[in-house]
Amino acid sequence: SYTFEALYTSGEEKAIAAFLDRCEAEQDNTRYHFENLIAYEVVYLHNTISEIQAISKQAALAMMVFATLVFAVFLSISMNGKRREIGILRALGATGKNVLLIFSIESLVLWGICSVFSIGLSAGAIHYLNKTLQEMLAVRSVFFEFNIRQIFLMIATGFIIAMFASAIPILRI
Repeated sequence: SYTFEALYTSGEEKAIAAFLDRCEAEQDNTRYHFENLIAYEVVYLHNTISEIQAISKQAALAMMVFATLVFAVFLSISMNGKRREIGILRALGATGKNVLLIFSIESLVLWGICSVFSIGLSAGAIHYLNKTLQEMLAVRSVFFEFNIRQIFLMIATGFIIAMFASAIPILRI
């Protein structure tokens, strides 16, 4: 007969593994499941973290779609409001390509400013969330990552939106 305390205090890892295997073994169509408070807490914590991450991903996706629409509408309205300027540039001999280049550079400057603020605020918010969750749940685990992949994704998405949101209205005009 095995006793867990005796095996644990003796430091015999193989004996502990054998004890756990015996607890999980099936005998006469009966299986005894080994549970303790630590195992329960780990499962609970894992489930909690998984739920938090799933909700956060959905919220982040919704915010990204909203920000994309706001940025695209802002640039589109801005370009449509500059019909007069575009007409003056065309009258002075600027080609459509030149006009597109001028307003694309304006969009890129706006995109650059927005990207810097977005990356800074996102990094700060994620750091704060991680620290708060670590203190609340008393763990050292990192819940949300913000690394070069996320930064690249933010920059690439913003760049594509800035180019399309400025080019489409100008080409229509």
